[in-house]
Amino acid sequence: MTKYTAKKITLLVLFGLVALVLASIVFAGSASAAEPSVQTRDASEIGDDSAQLNGYLYTNGEDTTYWFEYGTDRDDLDEETSEREVSDRDSRVTVFNEIRNGLDQDETYYFRLVAENDDGIDRGGILSFRTDDDGNFDEDEEAIVETGSVSVRDNLGSVTMYGDVRSGGYAQVWFRYGQNRNSLAYTSQMLTYFGSVDETFSRNVSGLMPGATYYYQAVARNDNGTSYGDIRSFVAVPGGNDGGTGTGFGQAPAVTTISGTATGQSSASLRAQVNPNGTLSSVWFQYGRTAALGSATTRDPAGSGTGYGDYSANLIGLAPGATYYYRAAAQNASGVSYGQVLSFSTPGAPVVPPVNPPTVPPTTPPTNTPAGAPDCFAVTPALSSTQLRANEDFTYTVTYRNNCGYALTNGKLEITLPLATDYADTNYPFVSRDGNVITYDLGSIADDFQSAVTVNGKVRSQVQAGDSLIFQANITYTARGLSQSATGYLSAMIVEGAAIGTSTLSASAADTLGGLFRSGWFWLVLFLILIALFVFWLATRRRDSEDEDEDEDTVAGH
Repeated sequence: MTKYTAKKITLLVLFGLVALVLASIVFAGSASAAEPSVQTRDASEIGDDSAQLNGYLYTNGEDTTYWFEYGTDRDDLDEETSEREVSDRDSRVTVFNEIRNGLDQDETYYFRLVAENDDGIDRGGILSFRTDDDGNFDEDEEAIVETGSVSVRDNLGSVTMYGDVRSGGYAQVWFRYGQNRNSLAYTSQMLTYFGSVDETFSRNVSGLMPGATYYYQAVARNDNGTSYGDIRSFVAVPGGNDGGTGTGFGQAPAVTTISGTATGQSSASLRAQVNPNGTLSSVWFQYGRTAALGSATTRDPAGSGTGYGDYSANLIGLAPGATYYYRAAAQNASGVSYGQVLSFSTPGAPVVPPVNPPTVPPTTPPTNTPAGAPDCFAVTPALSSTQLRANEDFTYTVTYRNNCGYALTNGKLEITLPLATDYADTNYPFVSRDGNVITYDLGSIADDFQSAVTVNGKVRSQVQAGDSLIFQANITYTARGLSQSATGYLSAMIVEGAAIGTSTLSASAADTLGGLFRSGWFWLVLFLILIALFVFWLATRRRDSEDEDEDEDTVAGH
């Protein structure tokens, strides 16, 4: 064999090994299986001491074991059902497990689905159910509500919604509805219910846009909590006219900007009047340091009436001693309308002698109540621990209470988790979730009413010791015709980040090599390289043989 041939073989072998490693790394990840994915679903067949727990399981192509965790303490699911097996061939399956004769009567239980395969484990969200010993509802139980049908009242966008409720006594019932299934922004009038047997209730809703699809849901609330029926849909009857009044369908809302006032050096109250002109409308303010505006408040429902109503919004975080321009805006299915541009000025900041401010550790910022919000409404955030670690689970709780002496309306809660955390689940139905921003519809908040919303999450592994995580909760509501808001902040310190040491890197390398050798792509690429080397060897051997024959002929000729 010539030196040239040996060099070519050496380069080919090296090239083949590099190609083998790169191809296997690329394809091993895409071809390998992953941990299962689960979703907890509502319990069924609930009795006085039994229930059927349900869920949905995606095996990701691996033999999978699943079970349910349950218990009477949401934070301590100390009981488990028996384990069951699902074959890798059953990739998407509905699963269940029955609990018979083992539950306490008249008790609330929390549960979730858990599944595990060779690649990992996944836990679903936590749901709840309540056992019942006599088929009746006692005073310490939440109401049960079901969404019923819809009947058309006329062809001008008016319908009647029906529902069924059962409670151990007093309950308030109403409907939520809107054109977005994930954001039922409008509510019907409330109805007060007394009784302990099933009762059908109804509410009339008008001002719907003909031909549009609407989603609706029955809601019931008593002293023990708020219950929701399923979400259904209907199509408003097409056609209709405004009866010659000029204020029916087909008209954009009318809006008038009213003089606003500065309520402090960095806050102001803006006012307007809006007429929805018979179609569901929203209203907001645009504002800015110049007549070009540029900023906007949150959009609020304006209803579907045919007359003018007052609207207001509070601004905070303004610059002292500055002039601001603003106008009201309103929109419905027929278009957008704008009021005239007005202006106001904030007072200048007073001159204060410089002082050395005290050092305050940024661990627990206090609750902030914006200017104009009544002191009688309180938002109190709490965290399971203000000293967190990488990969640690946490519970963030927002408690709110109305001590104003009158009911508040249009309550909405927005919880924002830090970017360095992952959302897991919540105890209260939300209307939308965008990453770590979860929005809830609180509806009407009765006087002397207190409730709490909790969110469970997990700190990400990339955090470092010394990082600060800020949790935020903001509630907007209407108090006697004025839009208000209250915000609560809470921060936590990362006391232990993810350590990346020799053992971690070694384990990571071992996992990578293990996945490499388990991959079918590894052996396929290796097989192809061996074939290529064998073919090349045969060709090279033949060429070397021919070269040796030529050398012998040359020697013989001499």
